[in-house]
Amino acid sequence: MTDYKKLYIELLQAAEQAIYLLTDAQNRCEELYADLPAEEDGEEKNK
Repeated sequence: MTDYKKLYIELLQAAEQAIYLLTDAQNRCEELYADLPAEEDGEEKNK
């Protein structure tokens, strides 16, 4: 007999790990973006 509770828990844990990985990556990217020097208006347009 299939243990659906075990399957559900396994899937739930994998989903939680995926959410954690994505939010962690997003937070790291936001920190990197915040640390970038501010661009002056028009500087990038002239290149």
